[in-house]
Amino acid sequence: LIHMTHELTGIVIAKNEQKDLPGCLESMEAFCDTTVVIDNESTDHTAEIAAKYGAKVINAAMHHDSGFAGLRNAGLQAVETSHAVFFDADERPNATLVDAILAAKKRGVHDTAYKMMRRNNAFGGWLDHGRFGGDGQVRLFPSDTRYSGVVHEVPDLPESTEIITLEGTLEHFTYASLGEYIKKMRDYSIKSVQKGDPVPSISDSAAKLRQNLIDKQAYKDGWRGIAMIGGDAWADHLMRQESRQG
Repeated sequence: LIHMTHELTGIVIAKNEQKDLPGCLESMEAFCDTTVVIDNESTDHTAEIAAKYGAKVINAAMHHDSGFAGLRNAGLQAVETSHAVFFDADERPNATLVDAILAAKKRGVHDTAYKMMRRNNAFGGWLDHGRFGGDGQVRLFPSDTRYSGVVHEVPDLPESTEIITLEGTLEHFTYASLGEYIKKMRDYSIKSVQKGDPVPSISDSAAKLRQNLIDKQAYKDGWRGIAMIGGDAWADHLMRQESRQG
């Protein structure tokens, strides 16, 4: 790519993230030469905070046909460095991961992508089992990469791309309270049905519940693990309800 001026651009998709965004942008300062915030129709001070931290702010709306991939690609189009790294506003790299990202920058290999192991925190505790355990995410890659997928979007990397898993942890602070989680599941279910996502059957939900709770041992995370898996089943139930009403 021509006109590359920096090495690494940090990109954050943000919608009403005035609470979490400052900490996220501060954590990126250790390894990013520049930052881009994709403001997804925020109604709070997200855009002002991003600008205060020196980020380039891009206004982009979510479209049904492109989903989160569209938002991520809008950010990538604004990148002028050789590589990009994506964080969510509620994610923070631990010290080991910061060092690993700095080492990856020094390595400077163009056709290499990097996976980060994400550790999820809910209701004030860590979730290391169920669907939240072993959560590896490819987040750092050449900036000419683009995403595909409406909901579970992934970067489209050539088959020849070397993917290296970085040392350290990307700490993901999801839901502070059960009330916040319940509200999010309700909103998510309604939006999923409106978007035309497939509605899971009762037997699908039961199989998923068993797989996460027993096979993937979500019960080992105590009440938090059980609450998160129960929340998934409840969200499926709400989708079935919503689709019947629709």
